[in-house]
Amino acid sequence: MKINSDPSFLKELFSTEIYSISDPSVITSPEVEEEAMLISFQGDGTSGVAIFVPEKATSSENEFLKKILSSIQLTTKSIALFTGVLPNTSDALKDLQINKVISFGLDIELNNDFIHIPSASLSELIEQVSLKRELWSQLKANF
Repeated sequence: MKINSDPSFLKELFSTEIYSISDPSVITSPEVEEEAMLISFQGDGTSGVAIFVPEKATSSENEFLKKILSSIQLTTKSIALFTGVLPNTSDALKDLQINKVISFGLDIELNNDFIHIPSASLSELIEQVSLKRELWSQLKANF
C-alpha cells in the first residue's frame, strides 16, 4: 500500500502546518534541563518522622493529629507534615533524613528503607474506635 505524501493532499487532511523532512537522522531531541524539585512541608522534620495527609486537615483533625503525636512524644514542629503524595517519595524522604512515615488515608509506596505505618484517614480515625486501636498498636510497636 502506497501512502499519498503529496503536500497539497496532506493540507486537506490536517489543519496544522505540515513539514517534510528528507533525512530523519538529523532530528534531535531538545535538551531538557533537570529542574530541582521544591518540596513543601510543615514542621522541621528533626524527629526523622514524616506524616502524609491527603488534604489540609480541618481543625478537629489537626487537634486529633496533635494528640496522636503527643502520644509518641512528638510535636507538629518536630515532624515533616506533607499534604498529598510526592513524586519519588522515597528519594525525597532520604534527602530529608526521614526514617519513619505515617500516612493517613493515602496509599504511599516506599522502599524498605523506611518504617511505614499506613492508617485510615484522620476523619475515619476520629469516628471509628477500632481504627484508633489498630493505629495505636502499630505506633506502640514502632515508637
